[in-house]
Amino acid sequence: MTTDEILHQLKYQAARFVLDKEDKEEIARLLDELMLQGVYYDEFLAVIDGDDYGPGYKKALTAALHRLEILIPPNIHEAALEIIRHHLNTIVSGISDPINPLKWLMNDIYRNYDFVGAAYVGDKIGLSDLVGAYWTLDEWDAFPPRPEEVDALRVEIKQAAEIWLRDWSNRVPNSK
Repeated sequence: MTTDEILHQLKYQAARFVLDKEDKEEIARLLDELMLQGVYYDEFLAVIDGDDYGPGYKKALTAALHRLEILIPPNIHEAALEIIRHHLNTIVSGISDPINPLKWLMNDIYRNYDFVGAAYVGDKIGLSDLVGAYWTLDEWDAFPPRPEEVDALRVEIKQAAEIWLRDWSNRVPNSK
């Protein structure tokens, strides 16, 4: 991984940190990779070697991210926005099958963010088409699709991601 890719992944983990969903092992791996590339701060070791995942860990991680000039989102709304952007940019980039980042997006925020309060689930933050695509995937567990249906859903997911990034990316979602 390049340094920029590592920093991008740490920015994503910083948003998950706000939701108490950060991957501590992945963060340690990323910081270790930075050190192998010559980027070193004492705070990295406090995160990597620390046994405490309580306040000491949180303080060390906050300090390490600060050293890297990675901002921790100030609230759950901005964290959700950052996580959504992360996964949708992955979809739009074409570096992976759009189905996987959609699943990761739903895993990251579906149960941790208020999707209720609009006509359709996800409307409130512009994700109703992507939520619908996700549940289509879920239905396919019981009723396997034809290959052309999978291809059509991939196109639909990518188009919905592009629309969200264009129309919603700069809005801070609000659960109230």
